[in-house]
Amino acid sequence: MVIETNEGEHVVEDWVIDGLFVSYFVAIIDDPSRIYSARLTVGRRLLAPNELKRLQKLEVAQTERQAVRTGRPFAQVRSGELKALENILGLAH
Repeated sequence: MVIETNEGEHVVEDWVIDGLFVSYFVAIIDDPSRIYSARLTVGRRLLAPNELKRLQKLEVAQTERQAVRTGRPFAQVRSGELKALENILGLAH
């Protein structure tokens, strides 16, 4: 829901989401220090952990806003919690 650009973050506009016919909105969160390490590993622009935390909150808020706006389910899970994600999406066996 948020795209990083050289000029700063860009919130994905409603008309983009409307064209995707989304069934579920899931925000995947992680510890900002882990995000920092992952960005360092792949050579992405480094941001301070407090900035990563702010961006993650913005991402979650925008994901939830789109879910409410479109009447679709919203869930938030921690990175790596595949069983929780399967349960949310009804994919558990």
